[in-house]
Amino acid sequence: MCHNKRFFYTNSFIGISFLLHVFIGIFWNAPFAWGREVDLTGIFSARQEYESNYFLVHENPESVWSTFVTPSVLINVRGRSDTLTIRYEPTYRINQRTNEENFDHLASLVVDKRFSPHLQAILRETYIETEDLVFDEEAGLDTQSIRERRRYRTNVATAELQYQYGQENLIVLSYTNSIFDEQGQDSSDYTRHIPGLSATHWYNQNWGMEFTYTFSKADFELEADLDTHTSILQINRRLSAVNLVFINYEYVIADYEVRPEVRPAERPDDYTIQTGRMGWDRRFSEQMELSVAVGGSYVAREFESDSRGIDFDCSLSRTMQRGSFSFGGEAGFEERSFSGQVDGLSQYWRLTTSFVYQLAEKLTTTIDGLFRSDEFVERVPEIIEETIEGGVGFAYAVNAWSTLSLGYRYREVDSDIDEDDYDNHSVLLELRLEKELWRW
Repeated sequence: MCHNKRFFYTNSFIGISFLLHVFIGIFWNAPFAWGREVDLTGIFSARQEYESNYFLVHENPESVWSTFVTPSVLINVRGRSDTLTIRYEPTYRINQRTNEENFDHLASLVVDKRFSPHLQAILRETYIETEDLVFDEEAGLDTQSIRERRRYRTNVATAELQYQYGQENLIVLSYTNSIFDEQGQDSSDYTRHIPGLSATHWYNQNWGMEFTYTFSKADFELEADLDTHTSILQINRRLSAVNLVFINYEYVIADYEVRPEVRPAERPDDYTIQTGRMGWDRRFSEQMELSVAVGGSYVAREFESDSRGIDFDCSLSRTMQRGSFSFGGEAGFEERSFSGQVDGLSQYWRLTTSFVYQLAEKLTTTIDGLFRSDEFVERVPEIIEETIEGGVGFAYAVNAWSTLSLGYRYREVDSDIDEDDYDNHSVLLELRLEKELWRW
């Protein structure tokens, strides 16, 4: 079977997979009436949005007003040893400049089953069909590298089996399947399989070890396929109930598989990455936590020259009586082929921040910002791309089941390739209604 047809069949599996998981979830939790609590929540939102550069292009940007109408449903089922959550959000959208109409879809499923006090299984799946940029770290979704707006669909399904022995010891077996499919072009389409194993073991109150291994097999529609092995070993030393220091070592092997129909014809560089880190986790209080890890990375490439770089990961979170604040920073090497564009290995650094504050009893504001710099070391010549993004929003609780929101967002991409440069201003006004419809 040719690769294109195989990819088509794989994509056709998206809907079947979701329905199968729903069936498993219902079967797992059925019958509902036997000692289970079921909540049915209805949600409706209407949104008007303006974007100054709708198609995210460098030249001749077009401003667009769009209208979005989203009726959605949320079902929660809770039993003694299992839970089921189903969410579905279809969105009718109309481009008021061209009168073009489309339907977006968001569907998600979470099934959690505890077989015993020590054994637990979790199923998660999220399906999205849209033309908007999406980042959801918890669901494993990232399409923020897409250049020029176009419709796509993506599906991420994860199964985990967790076994806990002792108070802090844990073994996790996992498998993730993700699919990305762009409409109108195939250059970034892929199917990815990621089995994994992780183990955490504490030898005593002060010393512990963590080990993680994942294998990623990515089959691209047009680009070279990529197999990646990632192993991480970490040694933990607990200094006190609120102080922990650690060292870890990470080893990555990336192996490209080039088929005859892959373009370009030249073979990408296989590479290995070795990273060593030292870190510190500190909980200052119930409201404030800090985590810092610093180290270095060495990248050995098959044909091109080797690379070295700083590896850094920092996060600070603080909750207050009327709000919360968080800050994060990262630096290192990362494979950037699974976020809507096949860019290969990147040496990057990133800063993020967010602030949520309750201004009044019914009024809340949110401020967030991001800066990211990527140097794509596998591009010839190497390309540097910088992204700035920030936003501010206000949400007013009209009553217990309705919220009125106003927001502004700015995004700018500055690349060594002028055609990839763009900036976009967006403003939105949204009315959201959410009410529990049924509980039994």
